[in-house]
Amino acid sequence: MLRHAGTIYALSEVHAAQPSPELRAAILKSARFLLERHVDTVRGVGRPGVFSLPDLETRSGRRELKLGGCGLGLVALIRARELDEQLVPLETLRGLGRTILFFQRDNGGFHSKYDEQKKFLEFRSLYYPGEAILALTLLYELDPDPAWLEGAARAAAYLTRSREGATDLPKDHWLMIASARLLPRWGELAAPPIPAEPFRQHVLALGRAFLEQQRAVVVQTGVQLGPTMADERSAPTATTVEGLVAIHGLLRADVPEEESLRRELELAIKGGVISVMRSQVRDGSARGGILRAPRKVRGDAEFNSRQAEIRIDYVQHALSAFLGARRIGIKTTGA
Repeated sequence: MLRHAGTIYALSEVHAAQPSPELRAAILKSARFLLERHVDTVRGVGRPGVFSLPDLETRSGRRELKLGGCGLGLVALIRARELDEQLVPLETLRGLGRTILFFQRDNGGFHSKYDEQKKFLEFRSLYYPGEAILALTLLYELDPDPAWLEGAARAAAYLTRSREGATDLPKDHWLMIASARLLPRWGELAAPPIPAEPFRQHVLALGRAFLEQQRAVVVQTGVQLGPTMADERSAPTATTVEGLVAIHGLLRADVPEEESLRRELELAIKGGVISVMRSQVRDGSARGGILRAPRKVRGDAEFNSRQAEIRIDYVQHALSAFLGARRIGIKTTGA
């Protein structure tokens, strides 16, 4: 379900850049499927949620409510509503926003998964909070209820505080993507949970961590053009590009250190795009698809058994990476 919703989000970015009736129809068809199959009232909560279903993706035999599903589902439906207000009622979006806030802890952090029989589960996801922050921020842009912005800011503040002083920052590209929408709204908060600058510095630190990883892979492999994993998997590199593109616009031209960082980001983004392009299928029935990795790894049978698979999230993240790079003026032949 998360991959389905993420794909709607990527398609909406394409449609915004290059509108077409075919894309519009695909987005609305996919959003209708999401609404009809996966959006339902959460028992005991009385609000709508985006469920993962037993016949499609869960092993528990019960439907599951994931913060990330609600977050990316809300993002996808907001984008679909921009194309057809009749398909996606505003009250449905508000209900999903209230469910995301239901996941939020008193300290601003989030639970990750809710079971209608067992209540909140101990499962944790790195990516779900960033997806939820993005969803709440986009909802606020559509429906300026302070509760949405406050929930997003409290979650961002929690992540910033909880990682303070960490020497090994997580590869949290979704928080980086969310920050590009949230930080410009920070001044609209009646009582900010923290000043904007510590949050901005945190997401810039996440970007520097990505750059360090990319440099380490170059040293390890000798491959100069941008993979972030030694096995050259396309998805981690594409998500790195997405995150770096997002924070590129947060840099300040009047700070020399950040201008230097901007140049590093742009080189890393270009290299990352070129790396992902090596995994793109150029002909045949799967033309345009993104392989898990461009080549096999010697002596790794398990990896090699999946090297040539094409999964929708590989394609979705590559597409968003390519679009993001072009949006900030970084062009490479073929992307």
